[in-house]
Amino acid sequence: MGNVVNDLIAADTDKPIADKTPIVIVVDVPSQAYGYKEELIGIHMALASAASAYARARQAGHKVVSFIPGDAVSGGFLTQGLQSNRLVALDDLDITIQAMSKASSARITQRTIAELEEATKHVPAMAYDIENYQKLGSLYKLIKGIKGYDSDDNAVATVKAALNDTFKSLEDAPSDLSFRYTNDIAVNGESGGRKATNKVRAMMDQQW
Repeated sequence: MGNVVNDLIAADTDKPIADKTPIVIVVDVPSQAYGYKEELIGIHMALASAASAYARARQAGHKVVSFIPGDAVSGGFLTQGLQSNRLVALDDLDITIQAMSKASSARITQRTIAELEEATKHVPAMAYDIENYQKLGSLYKLIKGIKGYDSDDNAVATVKAALNDTFKSLEDAPSDLSFRYTNDIAVNGESGGRKATNKVRAMMDQQW
């Protein structure tokens, strides 16, 4: 994947920003495959290469949008999605979205999975459903009324319209990831949004 994106960046190097090829990343990943054999043959290098390529494309002026119609979990999501300018998802409670699997989170926090699930009811950042994820301000758009397996003409047209709107939002927009902690939900969200993130960033700016 890294090679494909890097080739695209190279092919569009001399094009003006407005003509650079837009990229849609379709995110439906349960996680990365991990284990001794996967590490031995270099899965960590493949993941890093893909994440780096998407970041380079965004910084080079390509409009990069992640569309999430299915699960977005752990290393698969970190690699295929989080380096995009914008995240767009279906409002489908069957979608699981998190940077860490439940089993891993339970181990790290020294909870049982049942205790972890109870905690997620009160802390959106720990939750695994797409609606709680929206409360963090990470999503640009949550597409209502369409589920992951919908494939009729209305579903396709709705998603296309949402993606077109998302690409339009990137015209003259910064190529960094600041949108995720500066949008209205992130700053003023009733469930906390990214208030802690913004407070820490402000304190770091003051100190450094």
